[in-house]
Amino acid sequence: MTLTNYLYILNKITFIILLLLPFSVLSQSIKGKVYDDAATVNGAKIVNITQQILTYTNDKGDFQIDATVGDSIVFSSLFHFEKTIKVTKSSFDDVMVVELKKIVNELDEVELTNEPTEKPFDPVVANETLQTQIQNDIKANPHLYSKSPSGNADIIAIVGLIAKLFKSKKPKKEAITYATYQQLQNLFSTNSYFNDTFLKRDLNIPAEYKNLFLEYCETQAIETKLLSPDNRFMLVDTLVKCSNDFLEIVNNHKKD
Repeated sequence: MTLTNYLYILNKITFIILLLLPFSVLSQSIKGKVYDDAATVNGAKIVNITQQILTYTNDKGDFQIDATVGDSIVFSSLFHFEKTIKVTKSSFDDVMVVELKKIVNELDEVELTNEPTEKPFDPVVANETLQTQIQNDIKANPHLYSKSPSGNADIIAIVGLIAKLFKSKKPKKEAITYATYQQLQNLFSTNSYFNDTFLKRDLNIPAEYKNLFLEYCETQAIETKLLSPDNRFMLVDTLVKCSNDFLEIVNNHKKD
């Protein structure tokens, strides 16, 4: 083999190694645990803002997320200060332990005025109102409360009634608009991320409950600004909370 041929082969091998090098540093999974000074933090939001990947900690504070060296990962929780961590090679070696600092509520000075305040929520009155509406609805629509093999009809009736009750209590504020059922339908019909797969995989909403769930979301005063692509993560947070509450209502009814 001549020196020229040897150098040619060496250059080819070097080129192939350089070509494959990026693939050797593709995303790997980081496993970790989030805690504060008292216990592990469940439901904490974890976002790889470099690759736009979102996940949450489980009930034990554990998480797993894909990342590469140099990515920025943001950890946040409703009751904790936000924390950003830069991914290094050592991040993949062992379980990443992340500590979040609790937000300590401090009351600012309050100026007392004679302006009228909103009437406080009275759970007794709300419960009596709900019971009255349920009784009236049973009289008006007895067929919806009859037993069925799947149990879907009476669940829909109960959840629908609760949605109507809270829809009437939806706060009205100037310059703030709330997403309607039709707007939510349009979003899940045209958006590549918010679709039927997202409802089933991420929110655990069965296909037969899709429309009912969107009606329930309409009653939860979701601001229309969250439907903007710039507020995608905020909308995901809101929909996760709505789905948890919705499924709790459905499951409690099934137990009854």
